[in-house]
Amino acid sequence: MRCESGYRLQNKRKIRFGRGFSQRLSIIFKAVFVLLLAWILYRHTRLNPEGLNWSLLFSGSRLREHGHWLLLAAVLVPVNWAAETLKWQCFLRAYSQVSFLRAFAAVLSGVSVSLFTPNRIGEYGGRILALDAGAAWGAAISTVLGSLCQWVALLAGGAIGAYVIAAQFTDTAPFILRSFLMLGLGLSAVLAFALFNVGLAAGAARKIPWRKPRLWWMRRLAALRRYDNRSIAAALGWAALRYGVYCLQYYLLLRFFGIQVPAGMAAAGIAAIFLAQTSIPLPPLAGLLARGELALAVWGQFTAETAGILAAAYGLFILNLSLPSLVGAMIILRSNLNKFWRHEPKTLENHTLGTPSDHMDGL
Repeated sequence: MRCESGYRLQNKRKIRFGRGFSQRLSIIFKAVFVLLLAWILYRHTRLNPEGLNWSLLFSGSRLREHGHWLLLAAVLVPVNWAAETLKWQCFLRAYSQVSFLRAFAAVLSGVSVSLFTPNRIGEYGGRILALDAGAAWGAAISTVLGSLCQWVALLAGGAIGAYVIAAQFTDTAPFILRSFLMLGLGLSAVLAFALFNVGLAAGAARKIPWRKPRLWWMRRLAALRRYDNRSIAAALGWAALRYGVYCLQYYLLLRFFGIQVPAGMAAAGIAAIFLAQTSIPLPPLAGLLARGELALAVWGQFTAETAGILAAAYGLFILNLSLPSLVGAMIILRSNLNKFWRHEPKTLENHTLGTPSDHMDGL
């Protein structure tokens, strides 16, 4: 009896120590996160290139005459992230059943973390933080597939836009322009084909000589076989919608800041800028500066209004990333991160994926 009671007491002490350690670790993580987010947002607000005067650009007369353009762009912010959430859910359902509101919160959490990383790769970790520990694997792989869907739209639209802009304002040989166009459209088609055949990855995984027991990987990759063409087509549709919303927001901001560009050329220029700025992995602050340089290179062909060009480029960043990141930060601060440090049972994923044998039978 004494040995048994001593064992229970020792066990309780270990559990109490583990909980205390995980709580301290969560507090440290959240404190570092808040400091980093505050620092990056401060650096962004202090960014003031020559020719950019926010007080003049947001004058009372401009708001009265053109404020509706800004209002429409702001209204589209939740539409943009709702489309991203629905696209993500098309893949996430194969792993776990997450409501739209919870998935939306996870997406905004990803926006907050992505501000610290080149090309927003931190988005993966941010989404995982807002979900159950058991949904981590499914959230990560669903984010990757969702990003590939977005690249399908980005490559196709960007290749066409860059072709139009280069043909109009450069002396590039037509053969080179056509080759670039076909390359972009070809890569977009290859990505789309790969997405519609993503289930083949589960079969290919069987042939990989894993050093460790492969059951852990097989259980998760088996879920790729659940994706049907309807789900993938829906995800591509949401990706196209989000791409269109983003382009429309940029155009609305151009109109608000007085940049007059024909609608067709504006669509081509916006598509070319998005492709260029997404293809170059840069740190957050350098990436924001690159947005301004790319915008000047394209819109400078139509107008000499440097301030309006820069304001539209940075304004899009503020609307779609900076403001949603504040909401995402509040979600992360209210999240229970102890589930990750303590390695709690992953009931959500296990319940959704089933037992290992269920999926081994289908391989």
